[in-house]
Amino acid sequence: MKKKNNVQTVHKRKTTSYLKLPTALVEDVRKLNLSKDYQSYCFKFIGIIQRNNFIDYKDLFEETAIPVEYIKKSFNDNKYLNWLQPLLDSGIVIRSNYYSDITNTCYNYSINNLYYNHNNIDIILCGDNHSKPLSIVAFRDIIKESKEDNLYLNYFKNDFESLTIDYSKLEEIIERRINEITIDAFAMNEDILDESFYLTLNKSGMWIKRSDAIQKAKEMKMNLIKDGKRFVIEQPDSFISKKKEMIRIMYGEALLNLQNGNLRAKRNDTNRRLDTNFTNMCSELVDEICNQNDLIQIDLKNSQFAILSLMLQDKLNTPDFKLFKSLTASGNLYEYIQDKLALNTRKEGKNVAFEILFSSHKNRTKNKAKLKELFPSVIEFIDNYKKENGDAMFAIKMQRKESTMFIDNIYNQLKKKKLFALTKHDSLIVKEENKVEVIKLIESYFEGLNFDYSIDIKEPIKVAEIEENNKEISIDEYERRMIIKYGSYLDMVKFGMVIGIMKNHFKSLDDVTEEFKNQSFCNFKINNQLVNILR
Repeated sequence: MKKKNNVQTVHKRKTTSYLKLPTALVEDVRKLNLSKDYQSYCFKFIGIIQRNNFIDYKDLFEETAIPVEYIKKSFNDNKYLNWLQPLLDSGIVIRSNYYSDITNTCYNYSINNLYYNHNNIDIILCGDNHSKPLSIVAFRDIIKESKEDNLYLNYFKNDFESLTIDYSKLEEIIERRINEITIDAFAMNEDILDESFYLTLNKSGMWIKRSDAIQKAKEMKMNLIKDGKRFVIEQPDSFISKKKEMIRIMYGEALLNLQNGNLRAKRNDTNRRLDTNFTNMCSELVDEICNQNDLIQIDLKNSQFAILSLMLQDKLNTPDFKLFKSLTASGNLYEYIQDKLALNTRKEGKNVAFEILFSSHKNRTKNKAKLKELFPSVIEFIDNYKKENGDAMFAIKMQRKESTMFIDNIYNQLKKKKLFALTKHDSLIVKEENKVEVIKLIESYFEGLNFDYSIDIKEPIKVAEIEENNKEISIDEYERRMIIKYGSYLDMVKFGMVIGIMKNHFKSLDDVTEEFKNQSFCNFKINNQLVNILR
């Protein structure tokens, strides 16, 4: 009798996905006169380009590499050119000219940026209003899922559908974020501290020294702009317009899919992370959803580097590693780097640290040289690993270990207990009422690993509770109530800082409450200080 192959059952799920696209683009796709299925494939492919650009570059106008095998698998269509070629011939999608099986180089694709303009207005797609700039397009899709995929989707779906979400509040946050974007938030020209970097220019790129990039920008009568990990040469007004347009499209698209029940949850094949609708959602939107539903967020501080310390603790016993481990365990690594490298902000310290994880072992920047002075044995281990296994594999190794800890163990244990739980990589979102039980579970698991760590707990902010319970009371009375509420886990030093900030900036608690209500705890310096301290 023949043995059956151990093939995992594949589930097929019908879903409706939503995109925000320029109306002219939507019209041109429809003019191709393709079948309904091929038309859906076109929109799906365009959505993949948008999504990849947003995740990888935070820019809708870049090229993204899409292998042929991925297209065949994702669309279950070996005759994909029947719909892809018309997209290319019409100029809706642009494809790079270079392809090579020998060097394993696939085509790059981008959306024709002539379709994108600024100050777009959102509309629902219908026959009499195609003249508006942005349209919402819905298309049907069939997704193949393994038994594991189906399990995690059901976990996510059941928990998400238990939430009550005021989407109008989320839309307000998006609009506020768009309106607050200015060029002042980005380093330009001589203010950029990086010595060399990969410069993106006209959908191509090159490694270049800062001085040469600034000179090139001046020759083009433009500016060199640093955008996170990206560096571009562009006019500030154009750059900001594109940034606003991207946020309006991608954040709005994320809300559309949530609101219409297009939920996704799948383990990433590469790093084994659990990717859901929450994974790449703006933190302000996640915070608002948590606030509306009394959810707390539990984050592992300095997570990638704390995990690195765990992996190295049986391999290294050097003084610099002991310091590194102590800093990651306390969650102070980025501040230490900021101080030792004389950087302006903690974020810059974090960026320098992550440069070591994601850059080539051949990286020879001054920042890496300084880190090597601080942590010689740690940097040597990382470089040697990259030499032997490939540069990309080190970061993937860290992410896989993170997934083993947070998904395979902590998250799965929470689900076995039938507790509400959502994840964002190294962050857990749970109900406030389950906080003690969840933290005990985390502590027990980490203790078994002999893992030294710190966690950051972000509590839901209840404006209504503050207004009702603290109306017309003094700051001193508020201090007393806060000691009662937070005294079990908030040390007095931090609490003193909270009260000090409040007394220095507000005359009465009514002023505090009013400011909290007006600002919704976003982009307000004092509120952010309070929230960070109270975490």
